[in-house]
Amino acid sequence: MDGNFEENRSYRLVDIFSGRGLGYEVYSNYDYLIETSGEGSTFNFESVRYELLGNRFYKIRVNGGNWGGYNYLTLADSGWVYLDTKENATVWHTQRIGVDLAKFQFSQGGIEKGRYLGYIQQGNKKWLAATDYGNAKSFKLV
Repeated sequence: MDGNFEENRSYRLVDIFSGRGLGYEVYSNYDYLIETSGEGSTFNFESVRYELLGNRFYKIRVNGGNWGGYNYLTLADSGWVYLDTKENATVWHTQRIGVDLAKFQFSQGGIEKGRYLGYIQQGNKKWLAATDYGNAKSFKLV
């Protein structure tokens, strides 16, 4: 993997430490992303920008969701990741860290921010949220 994705291919994002995938769960009338007990949902990467240095920026769509048209990973102001429409979706930049491994960084207005995808644990659930680099999760793409 070179940090870029095939656009019409579905991937599972699997935490390299737990071996668990990502799914979604309803909370307060939205689907929020959560670590699952199994392989989880599949995701597609839609390129929104390409730069000369080979960097690509994506909107990430989950194949599913409880509400039609609300299936794009979106970063809330609170830091939680939920599913919203394509128009409201967050743009993500990938950082390659090994073969088939990546970290995902939040990008706003073409500027990469110091917030990455990671988990916040509440009770026995791990919710996907924005974290600093030290708490960012690495995902294997399968």
